[in-house]
Amino acid sequence: MKKIHIITNYFYPVIGGIEKSILNTYSRLPESEFKVILHTSRDSYGEKNVYKKYETIKGIELRRYKSTWFGFWPKINWDDADIINLHNFNIFPHLLIMLFSLWRRLNFNKNFELILHPHGGYMPKWEEFKGLGASIKRLYHQSLGKWLICLAVDRVRAVSAWEAKVMKTMGAGKRFVVIPAGINDMAFEKPGLSLDDNFKKRVEGFGRYILLVGKIDRKKNHKTVIKALEKVPEDIKCIIAGKKCDENYIQELKAEIVALGLEERVLALGHVSEPEKCYLVFRSMLMVHIPENECYGLAAREAMATGALMIVSRDTGMEELKNVTSINPKSDTELAKTINVLAAISHDERQSRISQGKEEMKTNSWEAVSLRFKDLFKTQKIQSSLKLKLDKIKKTIKKYLPNIKLSAKSKQILINLFFFSFILIILFLCLRGLPGNPDIGEIGDYWTSNGPFELSPERGRYGLIYSIVENQSLQYPENVALFMAPDVSMNSDGEYVSMFAPGVSFLVLPGYVIGKYFGVAQVGAFAVILVFALINILLIRVIAIRLGAHRAAASVAGLIFVFATPAFAYAVTLYQHHVSTFIMLFSIYILMRWNNWRSLTAVWLLLGFSIIIDNPNLFLFFPIGIFALSRIVAVKKNSTGLCLKLKPIWLLTLLVMIIPISMFAWYNYESHGNPWQLSGTLIGLKEIERQEKNIDAENNLTLSTEDTDKTESLAEAVGYFETRNLLNGFYTHFVSSDRGVLWFTPVILLGVWGFVLLYRRNQTMGNLFLAIVSANVLLYSMWGDPYGGWAFGSRYLIPSYSLLAICIALLLSQYKKNIVVLTIFLLIFSHSVRVNSLGALTSNANPPKIEILALEDVTGREEKYSYDRNRQYLEEAGTKSFIYQQFLNKRISAENYYNLISAMIITLGLYLSGYLFIDARKRSKDNYLENIRCFFQTIFYKLWK
Repeated sequence: MKKIHIITNYFYPVIGGIEKSILNTYSRLPESEFKVILHTSRDSYGEKNVYKKYETIKGIELRRYKSTWFGFWPKINWDDADIINLHNFNIFPHLLIMLFSLWRRLNFNKNFELILHPHGGYMPKWEEFKGLGASIKRLYHQSLGKWLICLAVDRVRAVSAWEAKVMKTMGAGKRFVVIPAGINDMAFEKPGLSLDDNFKKRVEGFGRYILLVGKIDRKKNHKTVIKALEKVPEDIKCIIAGKKCDENYIQELKAEIVALGLEERVLALGHVSEPEKCYLVFRSMLMVHIPENECYGLAAREAMATGALMIVSRDTGMEELKNVTSINPKSDTELAKTINVLAAISHDERQSRISQGKEEMKTNSWEAVSLRFKDLFKTQKIQSSLKLKLDKIKKTIKKYLPNIKLSAKSKQILINLFFFSFILIILFLCLRGLPGNPDIGEIGDYWTSNGPFELSPERGRYGLIYSIVENQSLQYPENVALFMAPDVSMNSDGEYVSMFAPGVSFLVLPGYVIGKYFGVAQVGAFAVILVFALINILLIRVIAIRLGAHRAAASVAGLIFVFATPAFAYAVTLYQHHVSTFIMLFSIYILMRWNNWRSLTAVWLLLGFSIIIDNPNLFLFFPIGIFALSRIVAVKKNSTGLCLKLKPIWLLTLLVMIIPISMFAWYNYESHGNPWQLSGTLIGLKEIERQEKNIDAENNLTLSTEDTDKTESLAEAVGYFETRNLLNGFYTHFVSSDRGVLWFTPVILLGVWGFVLLYRRNQTMGNLFLAIVSANVLLYSMWGDPYGGWAFGSRYLIPSYSLLAICIALLLSQYKKNIVVLTIFLLIFSHSVRVNSLGALTSNANPPKIEILALEDVTGREEKYSYDRNRQYLEEAGTKSFIYQQFLNKRISAENYYNLISAMIITLGLYLSGYLFIDARKRSKDNYLENIRCFFQTIFYKLWK
């Protein structure tokens, strides 16, 4: 006998479509083959905890639970369960059940099959929902909810092929089975047998009428029917049968009826019994059921079974019915025309259509549906067999391999090796690129707008690499300059030179050379940045641990930085942000770890090289320089006053900065002839062309390029920063939908909470973190272009993301026992991963909002500017991942590839959070995997029992 468990939020005596479907379907399953146990709350729609705990209704054993903010946790012997059925798609308790199911699957001890019955609940009409709760639910559906359906649910039962199709399109589920909801048995009987003559006479007195059945609610779209009534013959009435649900909507309908003068033609009967409803349907001229969003349409199907002509909504689950007429539910004109056509058909044609509809609905009877459920449950996949096979494999391995006992340190090394290998694989799966060694002189859209060189930062840095290797020169021929435009200038000798700091180009030269040897020069160059991203995770982890974070929380911090912020999109292409972040984090780690002249020498050397990587790093890392300088010059207070302490020998460590500064000066001299002029201060080709055309009307003089080459200096570079830009900069970086942290990486905002904890524990490091983040925000808020050009998210704040991720590690360590904090974190983390995975796999070419109108004038279509632009790119063009394009594009869709990548990251985050929680509950630390396996069992059973 199979044990079937049903989980739903409400059940009888609560009466609704889902409750009727469950009762009439499961009660017909043979008791000799199935034991049905239903788990629900003790609530009605309006009251809490009003029904008794245990009851049996039509052979279904009921177990009711007291509802809490997280719903309820069913008492199920999970090892003995065969089928778990989730009805509807609520956040709680469905989220908990799916997480628990996924956990057991990952640990190979999931013996039951989880089937989701959404009943249209996954894709409601969101316009009807309001408030913060609706926003949270929608966010959950589109991120963690979708991911869990794909990974935790074995099969999705859709009530219509339309529902299955839409959910597949949205990426919510893989294996669908279509089984309709059943139709009331009374619909197949002869109407009116049990009714008194008074009701029958009243209905006959209506004459010709169209019927609307269902609760009077805005989503049922009564208003369109009332508007259409004005355009049909006056003898046709409109009868509404259903209970009142939305008083405001009812008042709107009354006002509409009065405005159109239809008081005598519209009649609302209120709630009617099932026999009365069937008789109303039977006597109607036709029935209209046109909600704008309907995955099944039970009322329409029952009416067809009773014997009615049907008008239904187009592009819904009802349109797949053969014997209905579908219309645009927003068009009262089309509805009126359809009513007039159906009213004029002959009696024989009408009866023919009715008979065909009745025949079609026989497959939807409760008996037929229950038989299909029986077949569904019989085809259950027994997952325990996989566990038995794995146990057999383990025994074989133990039999023939020596029993190796690892020390705690060795286990930790293996775990860390797995962690970093896993991350490296994900980054490599997302690395952008195309095969080949492109000749820049012949490069086209395939490599630029449609390829890895979509924006000038990649082209500018790659062009310098190409020129150094292929032309042995720091200047470019014209074809390379065209490729690098617009960030290219001309020196006094009329040669084209780069406007980017050269550090990144020189760093990735080895990757270019190695990649060229294997025929993937561009991929090799981009992969060097990927390595820096991986090292940054390591540095975030070790810094967080030194500040007192739990090891698992420190690992989560690394995941947050690289995968849940825009840093992900810039880890798989050729930008400087990860190299600058590496210099910052490594300098901080050195200052934390050591306090001697050698460590200071290394820090000064790193800070010197940071300017070669990106010129604004001179200001960005200024707080680190001050912190390092405090090791040499210290002011202390004693009994006599202030005392200045100086370490003269350590002061000599500053001389090491001569090395990177000399290298930079040499490059500037060789490139554009001025060792002290920054590349970024060079005048671009567009500005040169404009100035050359700027002829003085009186003196007939032309400003030449030679006049401008010698005027720009380091001091003038500061002119790019204006305090008047601050307000717009703050808005752009934190709030705006085209770049803001609030939209692209909300999880990083938890770092503010973590920073408070850091400041209380370690005020010195707290001051340093605050100074760096403040410098970062102020610097790029005053910058004339806070948007970062066309970019994904706020790329200028990537160094700050790394420090805030470290603070989040402290937050998670502090609240590792608090399941509410961990749950909130996981939800926001999952959303942030989904958003930034989109950026990494698609494109960084997101225009700022201020450019949209001009861009739309050029393209002639609506242009998006937030991460919805990346979603559009994924659906239309796919992904720029090198691995996907080369090896997987014919085996998996780009959408599924994106789901796979984000699921892998979120799963790793769940594992680490699980270990963090279990360790906090003081379980054994010797068996890492066993602790992880028990994570959800502890959270969802013992904690909330």
